[in-house]
Amino acid sequence: MVNQSGLKLLAAVLVLALLPAVATAQDKPQRRAGDPAPVELADQLYNVDEVGLSIRLPLNSSVNTTYAGDVRTPQVIGPDAAYVINIQLPKTYNPKATIKEAADQTIALVQGSVGVTDPDQKMLLETQAKLLERIDNLQINDQPAARFYLSIPGTDKKTIVKGYTIFKPAANQFVVFELIVKEAGFAAAKRAYETSLATAKFLDPQAVTIQRGAAIKAGQSLLRMVSAGDMDQWFDNKERWYRLYAPAVTGSKQDAEEIGYRGVRLWKGRRGEVSSWTSKSAWTQADRDEGYLASIRARVMTPQGPADSEAIYFLSKDRTSESWVLRLALRDRKTGKDLRTAREIGARTDKAMSVMIEQSGEPTRNLTPYFQSDGYLSQIEALVLPRIFATKMVESDFAFYAYQPQLEQVSLRRDRVTKTGRGTDAVWSVETNFTDDSPAQISTYTAKGELISTTTGDGRVWEPVEPADLMRLWEAKGLPTAPIKQR
Repeated sequence: MVNQSGLKLLAAVLVLALLPAVATAQDKPQRRAGDPAPVELADQLYNVDEVGLSIRLPLNSSVNTTYAGDVRTPQVIGPDAAYVINIQLPKTYNPKATIKEAADQTIALVQGSVGVTDPDQKMLLETQAKLLERIDNLQINDQPAARFYLSIPGTDKKTIVKGYTIFKPAANQFVVFELIVKEAGFAAAKRAYETSLATAKFLDPQAVTIQRGAAIKAGQSLLRMVSAGDMDQWFDNKERWYRLYAPAVTGSKQDAEEIGYRGVRLWKGRRGEVSSWTSKSAWTQADRDEGYLASIRARVMTPQGPADSEAIYFLSKDRTSESWVLRLALRDRKTGKDLRTAREIGARTDKAMSVMIEQSGEPTRNLTPYFQSDGYLSQIEALVLPRIFATKMVESDFAFYAYQPQLEQVSLRRDRVTKTGRGTDAVWSVETNFTDDSPAQISTYTAKGELISTTTGDGRVWEPVEPADLMRLWEAKGLPTAPIKQR
């Protein structure tokens, strides 16, 4: 789960999904008296398409992902942060390299990290690492693997245990699952780690790549079907409002937990409208470019108080360039004073993207997100994507590369589109994974692409709402209803 403080909280609201940390559980296995607590796994598979991996992770775990170029390293955070599992994807230039050799090298590296070598650093003289267990001939779902555990001193003088399970699903590709846990929690973490890895399966990465490529190609074909007339019709300058809540068991709106709301407006205009602090008299020639604009005003309740946000996006008419500004103010529930503010300014021209992030109390950061060459979906196009699905009447699996503010990266999103009913009675269902790390959310739309409802992976619901009805509901529950700052 992404850290939903500061700008990342804003990002989660703006993309219609508060990414949940909790997955749904499988049926609980029967437990005999005296047995250790069973390890529950999430129902949903976690996929790493680059290596054809699918696996069920421990229930209530979450995933953080770091990127180096187009290479990602997922890190699974166990329940209550009791342990972490790093999923490493090292490549080898030696197709004859064996799993056992990789295990030998990894053990040597760990031993060397807490050891003493000779003056030439060629021989390990002694080490504080202890090899606790090693198995070189594992078979996990017909996939050869090696596993071993070592204990080493931790930085706080408490022993930690590192466990490694190594696969080689392709001639030039290893996959390493690295467990890190304090010694006191090793037994429970080991059960969770091994239970999860027992579900690991590898498909042919080439077949996965072909499948992904077909979905990206379908997405590109869909976008080419959108005409200037379509865009002119959709960008009607009307503001539509949506309510975010956690449903109550009773089904009553009054009993539901209010989480937030947002208003979305689409219109035609000029690039300079993104920069509200710049007067029209100071606009450059680029600021006068015509295109499509979208604004999102949102409020979400947090334990500290309301977080108010505003975002505005621009997309050129030829869709080759875009720019945006996101702002957030997290306010104290009692005093109304700002606790934290954040701003993101981004721009893209063709395949070059730059992002500047400012957050109170932190230095400014400048990012250049890696940009995939094919299948890019702009942030404006993402907002009208449901209307494209409905009006072009295409049922299929789609994939797009899109900038994800909550990750601060361009990553792959997937949409599976199906239809029930016919004509004006048709209902479109869209199952969306914004990232490989996030559970799917399910949305339904009318034949015109208007939202009926969205259910996020943890059961929260977005629904259209009339502003007056929304304010009455929030007033009745004693929630803040002061207007979100207008542009």
